[in-house]
Amino acid sequence: MKIIFLSILFFLSNLVDYKNKDYSFEIKLPEGYEIKNSNREEKFATVEYITINGKQEITNGSVKTNAIYKLICERFTRKPVVTINKLNFHDLIVTYTKNINAASFTANHYTILSQTEAGDTINYVLQNDSARLLEHRKIIFHDTLAYSISILTRKELFKQEYANEFFNSLIIKK
Repeated sequence: MKIIFLSILFFLSNLVDYKNKDYSFEIKLPEGYEIKNSNREEKFATVEYITINGKQEITNGSVKTNAIYKLICERFTRKPVVTINKLNFHDLIVTYTKNINAASFTANHYTILSQTEAGDTINYVLQNDSARLLEHRKIIFHDTLAYSISILTRKELFKQEYANEFFNSLIIKK
């Protein structure tokens, strides 16, 4: 137990604080992370988003690999068609996000091992076709924002504690 606690402490000490006022969040990320801003037009909304990627080396004995961290934050701006048709905008955002993630899983050859939903949160545990990589992805919906946070690493080095600490470092400002 003490070794797990020390490895989590070491893991967190290698992460740095990142704050984003435009998308109202704070998170801890590995040093050297990359940020990309973009947008796309959908039938029901304009979607502005930021993607932040980072990686950190993790070791278990003689086995070394990188843990890949990713946060995608999307802001949805409603188009008039939503109001005219009296559609529930939040439901559209959730359905759209589920569908785009499912398409991404298929395109990238991932299998869903577990999917749970609770309130405005969806959790996925994914495995790639070679069964070498494991990803834990959590999607949180807040107003017109969707936060998709994930950690990906080799299956034998994946520790749920790493994912939990990374996910818990995300603070969404209300």
